[in-house]
Amino acid sequence: MTARIVEKAGVAASVASAASADDAGVRARKTAAAVAAAAAPASSERACKDSTVGSSESDDMSHRLKRFQHNAPTANPSPADLTDGYGAALHKTDFHWVGTDEPHASRRKLILAKYPHIRDLYGYDHKTVWITLGLVTLQLTMAYLLRNSSVWFILPFAWAISGSSNSCLNMVVHECAHGLALKYRPYNAVLGMIANIPTCVPSSITFRRYHLDHHTSQGVDGVDVDLPTDLEGKYVRGRFLKALWLFFVPLFYTLRPMFVKPRSPILAENINQAFIITIDVLIYHFWGWRSLFYLFGGLWLGSSYHPSAAHFIAEHFEFAAGAETYSYYGPLNNIMLNVGYHNEHHDFPYVPWTRLHKIREAAPEFYSDLPQCRSWVRCIWDFVFDPKITLYSRVKREARQKQLLAELAAK
Repeated sequence: MTARIVEKAGVAASVASAASADDAGVRARKTAAAVAAAAAPASSERACKDSTVGSSESDDMSHRLKRFQHNAPTANPSPADLTDGYGAALHKTDFHWVGTDEPHASRRKLILAKYPHIRDLYGYDHKTVWITLGLVTLQLTMAYLLRNSSVWFILPFAWAISGSSNSCLNMVVHECAHGLALKYRPYNAVLGMIANIPTCVPSSITFRRYHLDHHTSQGVDGVDVDLPTDLEGKYVRGRFLKALWLFFVPLFYTLRPMFVKPRSPILAENINQAFIITIDVLIYHFWGWRSLFYLFGGLWLGSSYHPSAAHFIAEHFEFAAGAETYSYYGPLNNIMLNVGYHNEHHDFPYVPWTRLHKIREAAPEFYSDLPQCRSWVRCIWDFVFDPKITLYSRVKREARQKQLLAELAAK
């Protein structure tokens, strides 16, 4: 059952936030409802006061924390929560549309109000540079040693060593996108290009351009390209097609931005492409195609059927009703630069991977009751075999709605 990957939190909350998008036909009224809700916070507060979190409201901070906990999703949902809770038909034929903003900005404000010293964790960490150089050296050495080997001999090395190494290097690209490896943005851009060398794909600069939208506009239709498209949700059905989609995840994540939010390439992207293509040609010329097979095969396998690839599913697919971001605190974080601390990362995207655990340590009450993924491997299994989990199992919001909410917040 999907519920096995979600840690029991004991949050006495309903799935009201998920039920707000219960009927796909009300999507046209979502914006008006969101504006009305934002304009009348008093009524929302009165409803929150009925929460079972507690009746004591001696100070404003504790009351705001209780409001946040009350609005948290069901942490250990029953099958009814995942189906009838917000409509079984909606879950299979459309995304879970909500009329609220993403949860991370509001939680960040609450945490900083109570623990302002968390700002001291902001910055960068040079450790990422040494990890990058070490992995690039390892990958190129392995590619050279396997240059004359058979494909079947290379394949297990491509999955185990190259897959794990390239997955980690993709997380280096992620750190560089946020400017968390080095002090200055151009330096991060160069390091990201170096991390691209063993993957054979010039993705670093383009990834940054789209990934920052994922943070500022999480779940926003037409902006957040991490969301599957409607075509993916409509046609990728059943175990076989979901398993096939999982194998082609690298292709979907590469092509999806071009269709959802196409952008003209910038100079840095052209440099990135020229640099990596040149390296690929040199490897092919001097070492042969088998070396490229080891490197690129590691990228593909490490991003599809590999334990580290589960983060593509575990981070934002709606395994628990109403929850749109999940953290994972298991051992694979050692390979994946703590990307499993995903709620913490979205709450504080300016904290490098080496300090993300300190956020949870400093503010445990904000994270201990949130649904979390307990096994990335089990997450892949549940995605493929659980009929309730589809490509539509993502929380989505209208672009116009986000703009209106931002305008109201500015007033």
